Amino acid sequence: MYKVTNVYTICAFAAIGGGLFGFDISSMSGVLGTKAYQRYFDNPLGYRQGGITCAMPAGSFLGALVSSFIADRYSRKVSIQIACVIWVIGAIIQTACNGVGSLVAGRVIAGISVGITSSIVPVYQSEISPKEIRGRIVSLQQWAITWGILIQYFIQYGASFTGGGPKNPNQGTAAFRIPWGVQMVPAIILFCGLFFFPKSPRWLASKDCWEEAVRVLADLHANGDTNHPKVLAEYQEIEEAIRFDREEAASSFAQLTEPRILKRVVLGMSIQMWSQLCGMNIMNPSEIFPSKVRAKAVSLATASNWAWNCALAFAVPPLLRNINWKMYMIFGSFNGAALIHMFLTAPETKGRTLEEMDEVFDSGIPAWRKVPVASRLDRLQKDIEIGNLKIVAPTSSSSPAAAADHTTAVAHSEPLSDQKI
Repeated sequence: MYKVTNVYTICAFAAIGGGLFGFDISSMSGVLGTKAYQRYFDNPLGYRQGGITCAMPAGSFLGALVSSFIADRYSRKVSIQIACVIWVIGAIIQTACNGVGSLVAGRVIAGISVGITSSIVPVYQSEISPKEIRGRIVSLQQWAITWGILIQYFIQYGASFTGGGPKNPNQGTAAFRIPWGVQMVPAIILFCGLFFFPKSPRWLASKDCWEEAVRVLADLHANGDTNHPKVLAEYQEIEEAIRFDREEAASSFAQLTEPRILKRVVLGMSIQMWSQLCGMNIMNPSEIFPSKVRAKAVSLATASNWAWNCALAFAVPPLLRNINWKMYMIFGSFNGAALIHMFLTAPETKGRTLEEMDEVFDSGIPAWRKVPVASRLDRLQKDIEIGNLKIVAPTSSSSPAAAADHTTAVAHSEPLSDQKI
């Protein structure tokens, strides 16, 4: 089967998962003012409308929590495809709803899908992309969210003119059923398209699929050359990280409470919290966690996002009605607090590989000080290029266990001049 190998194409397409997020965020806004919605759902206001609105982030909170189990078991790619199926089910229920109860149920189910994609898409992107462009790649998720919001608004605007227009007291339900039904289209496209995309090389390595992992790395970063120094260096780094994790023999949620990991979990959850309390979610974690707990830690961080999103979705409508413009002063204060918190606790991760995040966070250097960017991967690649180090990638004849044993053997390779070739 044909496989897409361009990193930008892969990560941009995966970001359609963010588009689903954007679609759902704005799926209510454009229909609230139509007579069809007001009449059919008995003109919900205040906390009743807040409950309908927060049903989606409530489901997303649950989806974010379960995402790590799906992603670690079935792969990042397959978990996104599972989320697409859940999204279609939720969209069908919303489109066919006959009252507030079924609408809320559909939004909760769709929210579970959004919780999964909002957790796993950034993980998939960060594990696919090279360190030099990881920041811009992961930001595609947020870019897709805003596109989803924009496209859904235009769909809602067009649908609002059906049945005599938004002010017609007898306007038909197509005004809100069309936008909710169209939501299925990007999910179907994403589900089908992902069959042509690779699995995360780091997930493959964690399952001892070394040959496939190296082949994916080669396709992504070296035009298919499995012996390219960059591929061999990255293979070496991933193998060492996985071997270290296995020696510690821990990858459960309990390990998230260890001091050196806990501070990163708190940072990730705080970033997601501030992204909601600032009034507009614009920030994503996915690169700061070690591979052994990455999916679990990101799921907790994203769950934090959705917990605060749910709280705001429920509280903002009555706040806006009761204190009006003063509500924005609250968000302004949150932005100021976020600035101080991030300055003191969030170190720079640019130019570092995912396997080097332990060094970044355990260096003891305060977050506000600039850390010299001297990537271990670059040094390793240079040693391979000039012949000081020989790394041999696993071959098709190697079993996963043999590949792991072989990798362990070369992990402490001597200079090439001392080796037998």
